[in-house]
Amino acid sequence: MRFDLPFARTAALAIVALASAVVARDAQAMSYLMMRDDTLLAQSPVVVSGEVVSVLPLQSDKSGFAVEKRYAVRIDRVLKGAVDASLVVLALPGAPEAEAGLHVPGVPQFVAGDDVLVFAEPRADGAYAPVQLALGLFRAHEYAGDVFYQRELETEDAIEKSFNAEYTLPRHAAKFEAWIEANGYAAQSTRPDYLEVLPPEAAAKFTHMRGASTGSPTRWFKFDSGLSEAWYGLSGGQANMTTNVFTQLQNAVNAWTNDAGSRINLTYGGQTGTDAQNDRTDGRSAVTWNDPDNKISGSFSCTSGGTLAIGGPYFSGTRTSFNGTLYHTIVEGFVVVQDGAGCLFDRHGGADGAETLAHEIGHTLGLGHACGDGSSPACNTSATLDAALMRASVHGDGRGALLGSDDQLAVVTIYPASSGGVPPPTKPDPVFKTGFE
Repeated sequence: MRFDLPFARTAALAIVALASAVVARDAQAMSYLMMRDDTLLAQSPVVVSGEVVSVLPLQSDKSGFAVEKRYAVRIDRVLKGAVDASLVVLALPGAPEAEAGLHVPGVPQFVAGDDVLVFAEPRADGAYAPVQLALGLFRAHEYAGDVFYQRELETEDAIEKSFNAEYTLPRHAAKFEAWIEANGYAAQSTRPDYLEVLPPEAAAKFTHMRGASTGSPTRWFKFDSGLSEAWYGLSGGQANMTTNVFTQLQNAVNAWTNDAGSRINLTYGGQTGTDAQNDRTDGRSAVTWNDPDNKISGSFSCTSGGTLAIGGPYFSGTRTSFNGTLYHTIVEGFVVVQDGAGCLFDRHGGADGAETLAHEIGHTLGLGHACGDGSSPACNTSATLDAALMRASVHGDGRGALLGSDDQLAVVTIYPASSGGVPPPTKPDPVFKTGFE
């Protein structure tokens, strides 16, 4: 069961569909022995920082298999070497989203708007390749008003975890850039001053629902002042079900509210006769059953599959800062369940329905997919991502509305429970993935 790529407009949507295949998890994402930064710098003819402005068409081999993914990167700063153009092509092996192509586990995926630091080598075709692949790629993220660089690496894939272990830490962006410019090929004699130990919420892997034109994430601000948002279910419920879909909705709402690390405050408002799913806001977050307005063409079938549901947040055009990040203010959430989806919602005593609804409500809180779509890594590269409620594929194994550690990191970052936006360090500490911008 697949949750497809979310997209953002005035109302951001995410789509849930049924898939027939289960992808086997790779034994390893990318085997590596951690390098010191001075060694990496010495091997790199060019080091640049910049912004990914677009994802370019996949490159295919002579047999038609997609083998390479490319990104257009605007150069903001050349830290070492020389680059002739202000816009360069970053080429990475593999094309995991292609129907027929090469999948190279452990290779990072980027989206437009990502700020990156690349230790690079120019190729004969004019593109740039990262030195030492994922070891030469850093993504920028913001935390507590400062900027940090972090690689996308799974520590369990290191051949020897203790070898140069300090270089798994995030790097303070300004200090790291200054060190690169000052050192060139010089070796380090002491531990550099740019390595930082950050609390768990600074290392989140989750993705955001973002405004299409601004690229800014979305967030409810009413929770900060102790207010709640009630969720309603349209009267009548989902057709052809034996389990109680309103109980499933309550369980989905409670999954997010009961997480102790966040200030999310959702309540179950009961049944309503008002369809809140028109293309406008009416101030009421609600689930509409059976897709009465045919927002999802066709019908769902547990035999042949199809789209299960769509959902997401309505948000305002104005932006407000929280912890140094500009967010669009979410004003309403909505979910529409496809006609025919009751057979899926009934599975495992209704647990699969509760999981689906909790996933969709997660999108209305401003969360994108943890993994499994074009804006996130493959789920089979990380047990943490694979366990996330917000992964692109519903587990469908009876776990119900259960938040994984990545989901908890997401909400403790966007909606921290403690004052000042710095929650207590009680969450697990997975490696930084998509950035908190």
